[in-house]
Amino acid sequence: MKSCKHLQPLVDVLKLRGGRVLAQHRNWSEDKGYTGSSLYYDLVFKPSLKTEAGLKPDIRYQVFGITAQYAGFFCDRCQSMIAGANPDYDPSNPPKWTPFTPDGV
Repeated sequence: MKSCKHLQPLVDVLKLRGGRVLAQHRNWSEDKGYTGSSLYYDLVFKPSLKTEAGLKPDIRYQVFGITAQYAGFFCDRCQSMIAGANPDYDPSNPPKWTPFTPDGV
């Protein structure tokens, strides 16, 4: 599976670093059906990768996951994403709030 053309410069940088794709899938939404793709790499994704790969300004960096364990770059035009590990994630000290925590406690 390939990334969208807007994220391809990032794929090139990740290959140079020896990154491997751990998981990949096509994205699905109720209103649009299948759109774009998601690739998960075995590398840490820092915001500075955006500059290093020369990604355009409309590609956004985002931390996500139930415990904020992932970080990646999203292309809203193609509904595609490339992600890896969040550099600030500490599995021994996950966030105290998750969507499944009643009342944020």
